[in-house]
Amino acid sequence: MAAFRSVGQTLADEGLGLSMLQDRTTTTKELILEILRHIDGVMYVEPSTGLLKIKLVRFDYDPGEIPVLDVDSCTVKSFARPSWGDMKNTVRVSYVGRDSGFIEKIAQAQDLASVEVQGGEVSLQNLTLRGLSNPTTAQLAAARALAALAYPLATITIDADRSAWAFRPGGVFKLVWEPMGITGMVCRVVRVGTG
Repeated sequence: MAAFRSVGQTLADEGLGLSMLQDRTTTTKELILEILRHIDGVMYVEPSTGLLKIKLVRFDYDPGEIPVLDVDSCTVKSFARPSWGDMKNTVRVSYVGRDSGFIEKIAQAQDLASVEVQGGEVSLQNLTLRGLSNPTTAQLAAARALAALAYPLATITIDADRSAWAFRPGGVFKLVWEPMGITGMVCRVVRVGTG
């Protein structure tokens, strides 16, 4: 309950409330995934307790205090970064504006440096977040999505030793991998294989 209350407080502090109408048949899982997509969160079963945990993907950590994986504790199995041509430089979020009679509106965020490098708006990402109902939260959601889509984030697969036993989805760690010249790259855990 503490994790859910903490997430609720963070969302309240951000002014991020959802106003959704569910008018079609869907599974509970699909509905939860839609809510997680709106709030930029992850949910997982904590292996040590069997209880559901929730975590928001936010810059809520101190890079100097997070765990470190290096050549002594892990092996990098794959590493890839997208090229500039694969990057998105504009994000548009469709939302339902409560203050304008519940009509669909658009909030937009752009990475102007990427627009300049690519010679214009060449990569566009449209997100439909109809649970958002005001321009402020829609703009924040667009900016959060742009931060992930406009930067060449690396995709890494790592085999780690037991020093990574507490890693969970949404958590962060620092990678120091001298063979590739990586000297402290902050990474976010997407999936954990416990085998």
